[in-house]
Formats: sequence, structure tokens, C-alpha cells
Amino acid sequence: MSMRSNRYEREEPPPRGKCLTCICVSWKIFSYVFSHVTLIALVVLYCVAGGFLFQKLEEDNEREVRKGIVHIRGNTTKKLWDITNKMEYLKQENWTKLAIEQLQGFETSLLNEMKEKGWDGIEMTDNNKTQW
Repeated sequence: MSMRSNRYEREEPPPRGKCLTCICVSWKIFSYVFSHVTLIALVVLYCVAGGFLFQKLEEDNEREVRKGIVHIRGNTTKKLWDITNKMEYLKQENWTKLAIEQLQGFETSLLNEMKEKGWDGIEMTDNNKTQW
């Protein structure tokens, strides 16, 4: 029986030296830093870089949409003025009917700009300011 018990008993490994313990601890710290902290840093960097890239890509489009709104408003104002000038005498019912048609067209144009092109309702007062 003594042979069987010797076969299954494990021998204790020799104790680690200070140098090997220091290397093992250093490796654990190194692997933690490069696995968790680096991963978090890369995700944050990815988000920030994506934000700047999106801002750069959308900036020109936003300016064009705002210029289009200024153009639509200018056309509507001109059409209302033309309606007023073309009438020989100003009668409220006639002018109101024509003005409502023009304003409904203006409203439809604004809604299309909002839905299709993403206009946010901000006017083109300063060329350098953008939403993004």
C-alpha cells in the first residue's frame, strides 16, 4: 500500500524566488493595463474621432441646406410682393387667397427641407456656426 500512496501524492514545487515573483506580478499588471485600460482608451478615441469625422462630413451639407432655406424664403417674399404689385386694386379676398397659396407652398418647402435634408430650423446668420 505504501507504493500506491506515493504514486498519487504530489510533490510541492520549490518556492519562487523574489525575481520570479516580481516578474509574475509585473506580467499581471502589464496584461491588465494593456487589456482593460487600453481597450477603454481605444473605445473613447474611436468615439471622439468619429465625432470629428462626422462633423467634417456634415458641415458643408448643413451650410448648403441653410442657403437653400434663405433662397426659398427670398423667392416666397418676392412672389408675395409680385402678387401685391400686379393687382390693379387691392381686394382683401383676392390677395389673401393668392397669399395663402404662396405661404402653403413655402410651408411645404420648409417641411421637405426638414424631413429630407435635416434642416434644424436655425437660420443662416453666421456662416461659421454649424450644428455639428
